[in-house]
Amino acid sequence: MIAKVNEEALLYAPGWRLVIGGFQVDGTFVQSALLFSPEMTLTRVVKFKDMEIAGKKSRSTGRLFIHGFSILNDGSMIVTFDGGAAIQRFDACGKRMWSTAGDFSHAVTLEEDQEYVWTIRDMDGLPLSAAVQLTTATGKIVRQISMLDVIRRNPDVDILSVNQRDNNLPGDNPKAAPPEWYGDPFHLNDVDPLPHSMAPAFPSYTDKDVLISARALGNPPVYSCSQKWKGTKQPSPTSVSA
Repeated sequence: MIAKVNEEALLYAPGWRLVIGGFQVDGTFVQSALLFSPEMTLTRVVKFKDMEIAGKKSRSTGRLFIHGFSILNDGSMIVTFDGGAAIQRFDACGKRMWSTAGDFSHAVTLEEDQEYVWTIRDMDGLPLSAAVQLTTATGKIVRQISMLDVIRRNPDVDILSVNQRDNNLPGDNPKAAPPEWYGDPFHLNDVDPLPHSMAPAFPSYTDKDVLISARALGNPPVYSCSQKWKGTKQPSPTSVSA
């Protein structure tokens, strides 16, 4: 039996579209944003280029790609690259507004009022192990949540340390010994602040809490401003205080 296809389901939804990724533009491969009209006509191409800041260099063009993107109400865009050297904000025409040096990647999540943005970076010698809050106006870092700092503040929450190497020294019990980790023990993929408008639907949390998705932990922890673990559910969001 051949299923009948609803032709209307194959039609694209009306409206403008912004497509981001790596494209051949004027014969050159470049990370870009392509703006299409409701008639699917390409109307604008914005090229994103990473830049060396404070001596930090990004990957070669063929290995550099967008891995974190958000568009603000004024049409400007905040971008991070996998293998990049900075998080950057560009205006609607592609002019760079600011750059903040660092190995930011994977997420660019705006807060509800768009005054702040969250992203992810390496920290403490571990890849993708910290959530970072910056101002959207200047790119200034205002807060960083390191997973190692969260572990220190939540010594009774063992799930955070599932990828810590066991030294197998039960007799010595070296509690003060520095931890050793398997490679990429957290791998934060996403960070989302709880919007004020949604907070009433989640009475256990507040609009200051931050949901962090950690691939290596298998469930997403929620952190509060005090960095204390607030509980855990699976597959529902895991709650932690940061």
